[in-house]
Amino acid sequence: MSNNMTFPKRKVLKKWARYSLLGIIITFFISSIVIILTSFNKPDKNEDVLLYSYNVNQDLDYKVNLYDNSYIESSYLGKDDTYISDLIKEIQIDYKYKYAGSKVVPLNYTYDVVATINGEYSLEEEDSKVWTKEYKLVQNRNGKITDKTSINITEPVSLNFSYYNNVVSNFRKELRLPIKASLIVVFKINVTGEVSGQKINDTKQMTLSFPLNQQAFKITEKYEENFNNSIKPPVEKKEKVNSRKLICGIILLSTAIFIFILFFREIFNIPRKNKYTIQLNKILKEYGDIIIEVINPVSEFEMDIVEVKNFNEMIDLEEELRVPIMFYETIEYLEGEFTLVHNNILYKFVLRNE
Repeated sequence: MSNNMTFPKRKVLKKWARYSLLGIIITFFISSIVIILTSFNKPDKNEDVLLYSYNVNQDLDYKVNLYDNSYIESSYLGKDDTYISDLIKEIQIDYKYKYAGSKVVPLNYTYDVVATINGEYSLEEEDSKVWTKEYKLVQNRNGKITDKTSINITEPVSLNFSYYNNVVSNFRKELRLPIKASLIVVFKINVTGEVSGQKINDTKQMTLSFPLNQQAFKITEKYEENFNNSIKPPVEKKEKVNSRKLICGIILLSTAIFIFILFFREIFNIPRKNKYTIQLNKILKEYGDIIIEVINPVSEFEMDIVEVKNFNEMIDLEEELRVPIMFYETIEYLEGEFTLVHNNILYKFVLRNE
């Protein structure tokens, strides 16, 4: 018996559903990639922008003028020597400061020279400052540049060393306090300006330290010979990686991959292959004209059931009885049954994935 009517049981997603599902997966995938890439913050473009740069050079020189004496033939001693206090007439100090900018920017500067006596007293094995006195050697001097890039200052200072020695001596005698004293002479300069809304504010100082009330001493100097600095626009501080954004992107990417794997066969309408499906496809291909695929199983109510060992016997029955064979898939892609009904007898062959 020939019958071309079939009733497909396997559910196949409609084209619009497959395309929609694929579109959702692609959207998730692209969105996750964008989120992951944007979670890595790009460096601020202003990081490489240089508005202005400047260099500062500092130097100082001094010589110690001496009273006429029968011990030292020279009228003065130079730097980095050892000096006898009673022979010192005065100390000549020359401060040299140079500021060089990368371009013309209006700048204001102010500087002074201050000498400070610091007196310390040993208290419980620790030196504590008990006295300080300040002397202005060079009053505040102000300047401004508008049409050039550099500031050059040479400031000579004459230091009456004996005067400060005597001040300390008198302090010790009158108060009967055996203090340790030193004279700190500081040249201090401050340069200010503005470039593209960014402030320029640079302060430098050169320091000389003289021990007082000592028969012989050395002078200690402290300053930064060279200094470079750059003015850049403000840079927004960002973390290199936005952790929350990165985690969300990874979760979304994992979801897209999981859905794609889960519905891969449904999206591309790819049938599963195993021993069962291979044998089933072979049977349907060879005997499709005598097999009807049904949606619902054949009712076995009040039927005498006869189980058939192999499918060839079902073919023999069909040829003999001229009754079509019905196929119902009991477990999708794993098991199905072929049935043939004649009178009150139901012949059944079960095809399994074995």
